[in-house]
Amino acid sequence: MNKDNILKAINKLGKGSFKWSKPITDEEYLNTKKNIYNVNGYGIYDSTLENRYCLLIEFPNNSGNKSLTTLLMNPSNTFPDDVINKKNVKSRFDQTIRNLIVLANALGYKQAIVLNTFSYIEGNSKEANEYCKSDKSFKKNNELNSQFIKQILISSSDILVACGDNVKTDLYSKYFDIIKEITNNRKDKITLYTYTKELTSKKRPRHLSLQAPQNRILYNNAIENKKLYELIIVDNCFKLK
Repeated sequence: MNKDNILKAINKLGKGSFKWSKPITDEEYLNTKKNIYNVNGYGIYDSTLENRYCLLIEFPNNSGNKSLTTLLMNPSNTFPDDVINKKNVKSRFDQTIRNLIVLANALGYKQAIVLNTFSYIEGNSKEANEYCKSDKSFKKNNELNSQFIKQILISSSDILVACGDNVKTDLYSKYFDIIKEITNNRKDKITLYTYTKELTSKKRPRHLSLQAPQNRILYNNAIENKKLYELIIVDNCFKLK
């Protein structure tokens, strides 16, 4: 799904109130000697700048048209130039997104579409989960988010599932059911991936956060081997193919 169609999808659901942000730059990271990437980043935020529904990362130097749709837990502190003053942060990609940039680039993708199990922006996963339980607007915002995600996944071919263990069970089950429905109903090929050859203790695909030492080891192996691992759905859970 290209940039225009992604925006059309959320505006059809959100009554035309959304637009792509200005570019997201991260010169401190992207221009280092070891990591030189030509990356374009854009986000779709609500008017409060408290919710992000999509992040699009483009790799202009990569050939072809391969697209990697990635499902993570929640948006963290990734903001474009035009919201620096409002959020008082530099334009940057958060560390999880940086990890995705390295991985998707190594695998030769032309773009990565980043979705999250909920839209509220919070770098701390525990605080994000607490907000989801207490905030009255969460249900409304996340209904839009889940409908939008479903529309994007329906049009995706390569889906990297990387939301991890910290997603609440009911929310995880909701997106698992969406993915299962789409894979069962699609007539053409849709491939589910994890970046590791090991699932978590809860039998879920691992998150792209590399704070856990085992995640970092497995992530580095994926980069070195330029390989994702295919997932299948068996007995209502993900399993490695």
